[in-house]
Amino acid sequence: MEIINIIVVEDDPISLKIMSKTLESGGYQVATAMDGEEALNMLKMFTPELVIADVKMPKIDGLELCQKLRQLGYHDIPFIFCSSLGDRDDRLAGLRVGADDYLVKPPDPDELLLKVNNLIAKSRRLHSLIRGADQPKPRSSLIGSLSDVPVTDLLQLLQMQRFGEIWTHFERQHGENGDIYIEDDSVIHAETGTLYGKKAFYRMLAWNSGSFEVRRQFFVAEKSMNAPLKREIFAGLVELDEYLKNRQKLEEQGTRFVLIAKPHEVHDEADTKRTAALSAITEFGEINLVIDAMPTTDGVSLNAIMKLIADGYVAVE
Repeated sequence: MEIINIIVVEDDPISLKIMSKTLESGGYQVATAMDGEEALNMLKMFTPELVIADVKMPKIDGLELCQKLRQLGYHDIPFIFCSSLGDRDDRLAGLRVGADDYLVKPPDPDELLLKVNNLIAKSRRLHSLIRGADQPKPRSSLIGSLSDVPVTDLLQLLQMQRFGEIWTHFERQHGENGDIYIEDDSVIHAETGTLYGKKAFYRMLAWNSGSFEVRRQFFVAEKSMNAPLKREIFAGLVELDEYLKNRQKLEEQGTRFVLIAKPHEVHDEADTKRTAALSAITEFGEINLVIDAMPTTDGVSLNAIMKLIADGYVAVE
């Protein structure tokens, strides 16, 4: 295996030694630091392909280290937190400052190596794309496979490079297509099928199969979005993670909804999400059709449906 530089940042000597030995057993060359300040000094000597850090450390902690790393322009270095702080809020805090993954100590050796291997492989694919797209000509296209570079990775690449006005087109099996338009570091339009705006954008973040084409192109129609691309990617991924977990639990009960209360008993004009869910369930029933018919993003739509189920107004079959 090719020699790879990884910095492991950990103030506990035992944890530091265990992780280092695990990574070395996978063929990696590891540099170690006891705090974030020491790790930042290492960056003056070499650029690692990946950083693993604890959260709580003296001088500069892991969160600040990750922030500084991104502020210094190292957007393409994968960053993994490995900490005893493992609840949802801790994981989200790590992702918000720019981390790519989060492990709870002590990490399983096989899981650690798997995540490191995957992130480094993904980083290399992005570097290859960057080399090919560094100076895109006005009429040239960047074409690739979503199995190699999923939608989220591709969008992060475009956000880092800031190519100006960009059209990104996706094609999947069974005629399912999508388009995302980017202007500098903002997403200004997204559509797939009958869906537009944030709902379409969040839906496409889950796509990891099919093909993509990227080219410089102005968007001349009415914008369906106008938000920082980086913020929307993060918000979409957080919602997507919760949505997939909730959907899996729900589908264990069934995939069709039945209204078991009279509409006037459920209707609440002040709660637009509940009203939309009620209308979609009454008209369609089947989970995919119901979620598609609601104007809110998939995660918000499913939460509204689950609230109706919890309140005893809707049954699943």
